[in-house]
Amino acid sequence: MNPGYSRNECVAAMRDYCEFLVKMYMDPSNIKKAPQDGWPIITPETAKGLKKTKEVVSLLRHLPYIACKEYYNVPEGLPGSHFKYWDYTIAKLAAGEFHLENEIEDSQGLEGQFGGRIPSRYIGLVHGGHLLGIEHPDVILLDTWWGVIHWMACPAKDDEQRDEDQDEDEDEDEDE
Repeated sequence: MNPGYSRNECVAAMRDYCEFLVKMYMDPSNIKKAPQDGWPIITPETAKGLKKTKEVVSLLRHLPYIACKEYYNVPEGLPGSHFKYWDYTIAKLAAGEFHLENEIEDSQGLEGQFGGRIPSRYIGLVHGGHLLGIEHPDVILLDTWWGVIHWMACPAKDDEQRDEDQDEDEDEDEDE
């Protein structure tokens, strides 16, 4: 078991947040809830190119998503930001309609962000800032080992901890 992370608690928290957004302003039809067994398109095979841990794929398979009906009218989960719509993204990647490198950058930021090192147990959930005029948009990452959120404006102490955890992550990846 991971020290501070629970997939079920994370999914429940996202579900609660989506319900909060609906109560505040969002059209309920924008919220897509995962089927009981998870999104069928999200499998270790279809998500292989993301180079993420099995736990990350399992999380993506069970999360609710905020869907957009038109590309130009993406619902915001945070001011100026949108949640990554992974079931749609993975379906488009599998069909060859999206480019993997673009989707990784969209979900994890530019190469130099986060020190250029993002462990495979991290997954990008939020991307944004373009609408606010930010040149290098913020991304928000979830660490599926510690259950911690990281973002671009992260205090230096958290950055140091992430660097220390990098070695542990590399050891975990070798075991899987």
